[in-house]
Amino acid sequence: MARNGIVKALQMGMAVLLIAGCSSLASTPATPATGAAAGGTTSAEPSAGTAGEKPAATTGGASSATSYVVYVTSTSSGTVSAYTIKGKSGALVPVAGSPFITGSNPHGVLVHPSGKFLYVANTSSNDVSAYEITTPAGTLTAVAGSPFPANVGPWGVSSDPAGRFVFVTNYGSGSVSAYTVDPGSGTLTAVDGSPFAAGPNPTGIVVDATGRFVYVANSGSNNVSLFVINSRTGALSAIKTAVTEAGLYPAGVAADPTGKLLCVANNGSATLSTYMMSPSNGSLTAVGRAAATRLSPLGVAIDPSGKHVYVTNAGDSSVSAYSLNTGSGTLAEVGGSPFHAGSSPRAVAVDPTGAFLYVANYGGNSISAYAVDASTGALTAVESSPFAAGARPGGIAIATVASP
Repeated sequence: MARNGIVKALQMGMAVLLIAGCSSLASTPATPATGAAAGGTTSAEPSAGTAGEKPAATTGGASSATSYVVYVTSTSSGTVSAYTIKGKSGALVPVAGSPFITGSNPHGVLVHPSGKFLYVANTSSNDVSAYEITTPAGTLTAVAGSPFPANVGPWGVSSDPAGRFVFVTNYGSGSVSAYTVDPGSGTLTAVDGSPFAAGPNPTGIVVDATGRFVYVANSGSNNVSLFVINSRTGALSAIKTAVTEAGLYPAGVAADPTGKLLCVANNGSATLSTYMMSPSNGSLTAVGRAAATRLSPLGVAIDPSGKHVYVTNAGDSSVSAYSLNTGSGTLAEVGGSPFHAGSSPRAVAVDPTGAFLYVANYGGNSISAYAVDASTGALTAVESSPFAAGARPGGIAIATVASP
């Protein structure tokens, strides 16, 4: 895809997982006690998986005492939709009162690590919407003072594991906005010196599991920026000597739960790059050659076990799945991969138990849901998938809203 093509796709609503945490496109993977974790056609999309196929047996899943809610931004309608994950089936049920109003052209979405708050990056209104999550229903109430100003074209959103700080990429201004979080109210306050310069057209953003480093995918310069977080103030210090080459037009980023590995989806070169993260200074070392994906990969997520990686392929409406060797960082594509998704899939998230995976289908106005085989990482479509979503769904995040 030519550079003009990806820029147009970004402007039209390309979502990256923060995730998650990717936000998202990606943010730090969630645990069951906290919040979780980034164009197309409008033609009707086929159901994911084989007709009549039943979910594969899995371990884990939502218990009767724990409730999980999936939040999906709708870029064209300026809303965020909420769905409860139904029991052990993985099916989605709309939350009462959903969808909830956001700013204009919302993309990245983040569940705060406490599970109490939700943050949405609004690309066209240049701000961040903040909400309190009501338990156990999962409904959203705007935080006092929301929305909070960002810079030009806020896109991806992530936070440190402790939830003290929130970071947002600004696609239009080539920067990262940093905020402190009030733990009681969820209010955001800009960090002194924010925004901090990144590369051109930053999209995906993620904080590592130690909470010391921020990684940003710069789609305009084909590299990944590294920042060190000031643990007291949340200010970012760019390590210019540690800017790392990626593939063509990097988009989604995800960090594994051990803090050892970083994965980057390269939209233009149809590859997934994997890097070892230095525990001392956060610098990245590429692990062999980038793995091949399908056309136009965008979102990327790593499951809570750190053993499997999932990538959405917007160009052929599929999800690629890989086994991740946590020692060496090498990838091996899972048998049966890629798995069919809806039209032009964007963001992807794995639920906190690792039992289910959800994909926002930008072109199909739907959410594909899959049961995850805990052993192999293979995906099986959940019955009745895909589920209806708002117009042009982009970002996706999952919260734990009730627990024993």
